[in-house]
Amino acid sequence: MPERCPWPGDDPDEIAYHDLDWGVPTRNESILFEALTLEGAQAGLSWHTILLRREGYRRAFLDWNVDLVAEMDEASVDVLVQDAGIIRHRAKIESTITNARATLLLRDQGMSLADVVWAYANPSSEPRDDIQSQTAESRDVARTETPRV
Repeated sequence: MPERCPWPGDDPDEIAYHDLDWGVPTRNESILFEALTLEGAQAGLSWHTILLRREGYRRAFLDWNVDLVAEMDEASVDVLVQDAGIIRHRAKIESTITNARATLLLRDQGMSLADVVWAYANPSSEPRDDIQSQTAESRDVARTETPRV
């Protein structure tokens, strides 16, 4: 097993996330959609708070099936803001649905969510010990205008 970063500490949930998910390259749409959704939900909260609700998110957002999430409507949002298994912030819930619809628009344009995410990846495969919370690439992707849905 590779050396573990110090941030998971002794917490079993964070250790499992670190060892099985964090930094594992993928082009799988559902996995990328989950990661982007959970990162957005984490805004203003601790990552541990999100990890504790990860299974609730999987259930609420239909096991990250982008096609099904894109079909959610205002009534779905009304139900989800009552769901204690997720962060019940209406705008964060609505953004997940909007992002699912944007993912479908990408498909319609012959692209994928993976194409967009990986377009900003640093191609260097050199190990890094200077992990940063922001990079030029992360700032660029944050500024990228998404299609209106």
